[in-house]
Order: sequence, then C-alpha cells, then structure tokens
Amino acid sequence: MPGADGTPIRSLVAELGDVTTPEQFGQKLKELKEGNGLTFEAIEKRGGIPSSTASSTIGRRTLPSERFVRSYVRACGVDDEGVEAWVRTRERLLRQNRPAVQAEEQVAPVEEVPARTRRSWLPRSRARRTIAVSLLVGVTATAATTTVVLMRGNRCGTWDPALMSVESRECVGVTDGLGAPGVFGPESARVLELIAQENERATAGPYVTIAFLAPLGSGQGSLTGDRSVHQLEGLLTAQRIANDRQDRPNIRLVLANMGSDESRWRHAVDHLKTMTTAPDRLVAVVGMGLSQQESVQAARTLSAADIPMISDVITADGFDATGTIDRGRPIRGLLRVAPSTTSQLVAIRDYLRHRPLGKRAVLVWTDETPQGSSDLYASALKEAFLKQFADLLGDKDQRRQIYFDPRGNPILQDVCEREIVLYAGRQTFLPKFLQELRNRPCPDKPITVITGSDATAQPRDTPELNNPKVPTSLIYVPLADPGYLRSPENRGSPNYTEFEKRFGEKFKIKDLDSGWAIMSHDALLTAITAVKKAYNQKLAFKEPDKLPDNHDVGNSLGSFKGAKNGIPGASGFFTFDFTTGSRVEPGSKVVHITPSGG
Repeated sequence: MPGADGTPIRSLVAELGDVTTPEQFGQKLKELKEGNGLTFEAIEKRGGIPSSTASSTIGRRTLPSERFVRSYVRACGVDDEGVEAWVRTRERLLRQNRPAVQAEEQVAPVEEVPARTRRSWLPRSRARRTIAVSLLVGVTATAATTTVVLMRGNRCGTWDPALMSVESRECVGVTDGLGAPGVFGPESARVLELIAQENERATAGPYVTIAFLAPLGSGQGSLTGDRSVHQLEGLLTAQRIANDRQDRPNIRLVLANMGSDESRWRHAVDHLKTMTTAPDRLVAVVGMGLSQQESVQAARTLSAADIPMISDVITADGFDATGTIDRGRPIRGLLRVAPSTTSQLVAIRDYLRHRPLGKRAVLVWTDETPQGSSDLYASALKEAFLKQFADLLGDKDQRRQIYFDPRGNPILQDVCEREIVLYAGRQTFLPKFLQELRNRPCPDKPITVITGSDATAQPRDTPELNNPKVPTSLIYVPLADPGYLRSPENRGSPNYTEFEKRFGEKFKIKDLDSGWAIMSHDALLTAITAVKKAYNQKLAFKEPDKLPDNHDVGNSLGSFKGAKNGIPGASGFFTFDFTTGSRVEPGSKVVHITPSGG
C-alpha cells in the first residue's frame, strides 16, 4: 500500500517473528511510525488516538490493548492483513509473558457512559472535531445510534493510560480534565471542569504545559482535606490571568494526583517524564505535595529528568535544592515559595518577646504519617523547636519531650508543669490533641500551643480554643494571611487585591483563608513568569516560532535570585536564595488565637 507520496508503506510484518517481549513490541510500534515518516500528531489525525496517549503507551513496559494496536497500526497506513499480523503478535506475547505482563485490556468491564463524558480520551480543543472511529463499537448498518464505550476499572472510566484506579477506589495519575472532571472526587469536579475549559482555550494557540503534582484524593490517610481544592482554585486563577494577556505562549495546566497519601507518586511522575516533548511540551511542575518522604523521592526523580519544580506549601527545612532533609543528594531545579519552618519559628520568637506567656515549655512531637512513612514536616518542626526554643525546654538532659503515635491519643499528664506546648505535628491530629489538653488534670491553668503553618486549617471557632474555663490559646505563622495581605500594612496589597478580585469571579473568597490557594497561585505564577521570560529570550534571538522547553524554563527560573529579580506574588514580593532555592522574603504575620477568640 503506497503512501501519499507514492512511497510504499512499511508494515514491519516480516520482523514481528523476532519480537519476544512487550518492550520490543513497543519499539516496533515506534519504528513503524518513524519508518513511515509520521509524527504522533499525524497518528492522532489519522486514527483518533491522542498524541500524548500514543506516545506514552508505546513507551511503557506493558502490552497495549488490542483496540489501541489496531487503531495505531491502521493510522500508520498498514493494510488489514498487516493489522491482523500485529494483533496476532500481541496475542502471542500475551500468552508467553503471563502473568508477568499485565495487558491494558485485562479484566476491564465495558459499559456505556453518558455523552457528556465521551471526550475523556480526546484532549485539548481537537476533542470537538476528532472522531475516534477506532473506539466506536456497536455500529451496525441499521443502527439508529452509535454507542461509545470506555474501559472502566483500571483506567478510571477513561482510555487514558496516564490514569489508574487503585485499591482505595482513588484515581491517580495525570489529566487535563477534559471529559473527566470527576476523576479525583466530587469535591474537585467543578474546578476540574473549569480547568478543562481553560485548557481548551489555551490549546487554540501556541502553548506549553505546566503540571501540578499533589495529593488530590480525599481517601483515607489524606492530610490535605479541602485545602487541595483550594490549591486547584488558586491554580486556575493564575492560569486565567496569564492566558487573558494573550501573549505567547498560552498556558495549559495538567493535574497529577499522587494519591491522598502520596503512595502513588511514581505512577504520576513517570508519566510526567514522558511529556516534555510535543504535543504536551511540559516545561515545569508546581506543587510537589507535602513535606514527606514520598515528595522528596518525586522531586529527585523529576530533577534527574531536568524538569524544574516550584513547590507551593512545602516548608520543612532542608527540603530544598540542597536535599539535606534526608541527607540525600541535592535536588537541582527545586524552588519553594512558602516560608520555611525555621523562618516561621523565628517570627514567633520575635512576637513572644513582647508577650511573656511563660518560661517553661514541653515538646510534643511525632515523625510519622498515618500510613507509617516519614513525616518530614513534623520532623523539621521538631528540630526547629529544639534550636529556637532551647531556653524554654531547659538543659539538654532535662528537656521535656513527649512522643505520640498519630494513630492513638497522646498522654499529656506532665503538661501541668509547663505554660507552653510546642506541637510538632500535623493539623490533622490537632483537634484530638486539643481535646486531650481540655482533659488534662489542670484544665483551668492557661496554656499556649505553638506550632507550624499547617495549623492554618484549624478553625478559629474551635470549642477548645474558645472556652474561658479551659484557657487554651494557639500561635502559628500561616503560609498566607488574607487579612494581613489586603491591609495597608502590606506594601504588596495591590497585587493581592487584584488576585482576590479575579479569584472571586469563580470561587468563594472564604476559600482563601487556608492560604493554600494563594500559595499555589504564586507557585504557578513563578513558573509562568519564567515561561514568558524564556520566550522573550527566543524573540531576542529572532526565534519567534520556537516555544521554550523545560531546559529554557529551568534557566529562566535560575534568574529569580537577588533583590531586583523577584516575583510580585499574591503573598508578597519574593525572590529565591541562590544556594537553597528557598523563598527570601519575610513571612506572614503571627496569628494568635486566644481563648476569647480574638
């Protein structure tokens, strides 16, 4: 069968007999495309398979589905006889490699889905004008309607190999939201749908992709709660503002769910690594999850792939470009827009100089997440307490420390001897901890709990903080405090008020109270600013048709260091330390919740 230029189509059928592994099969699929002078975008136009899906599928170590093979090979110009040869080779490999090979189609029930979700495997604006002929089934000569079916189960009800259902009934992996707004749970469905709409607008012109990597599920073990939705809202606001400017390139945003406990970080990260080339053109990753070991592993993996990163809510000391958080190798390319744990406690010490609340403290700490992995946020907070509050804890051999397992209740019988509790743990466990303080042997004695920025999620109207008979107060430094940011005291208030105005067009202003929407906005703004700066460099070198890649953006991010080269963020104007990549700018004001609620 000749091609459009009269050149015979290469089918590689004669070489299939030498294929013995799924990896070799994928390589032959790649050779088939390249041997016929095709691109993944051409495959998409011919066969309806999204170019990103085709690229990632043939690069995996598992066999693709039979439907994929038929569609892909036909799109490469192979005739029916050749197509069947490819399918037979796949079947042979499936038999030979069981159970080591997990075929994409295996144990996947098929069911009809509503018309509203039928674009889930057709990304970007082409979804509305691409007919996925190879995915249509149930078509007969007399059929009055066409039924589109999707493999459900292990692909979250989509054909997208970047998504995967796991035992906890969560959907993990990467999506741009098109056709599948509910994959990460009903709480985030609305904002995913809005992101999908913005992505369609972005891909109508030249664009690059930025990914948001985070625990987006709400399953058991989640440490984020509603705050992950707030992050998505902040991201969309930054994306809309950037694309409204109509200067090249547009910004496409994809979401990469690590799982509610981050245990599926590798599935998300491995797919992101395949997206740096066209058509995705991934140039940076923002978010990066929480200060725990899984996030560190994800950061080092992305760093090795030369993908720059900007974290939004990571605060643990050492979880930066130095990589000293776990005494591992440096994490080149990592920047952080959140104030560090130490900078937060320094601000609290300055605050306490004018408010003597006591001279004796007890340290209550944990170093585990609910699933048993290392909680680097809590560990870093503990070490910072030991350095910044050593005088309140007493001599080294007399310091009061109480370890607690987050799966049980802490034993607090010794706190009556102290006026201050230094709490090195997550807000998730703080309500239980405050209840235990209420039940202490001396409930009428005033006590102050000092902790880190994660306490922002603790409601100010918590009963344990508003009971005069049990005078318990809470002190922490939030990642971003809207009350302070919009006040005249903040020199950067115009930047914040403009952001708040745009945020309010789609979402509730109250969602800004956690600070996470503000920080995710600033992380994406940092990446976007680097993209625009890198593209301006292309223009300076008279290369207007070349879009910046991950290397260009990484170089651009490296310039945001020093007093004159910063980011006018919603959380303030900030730059980055030359060595660590951490934020250089005073943190938010200290929040002190008193027993009267003031």
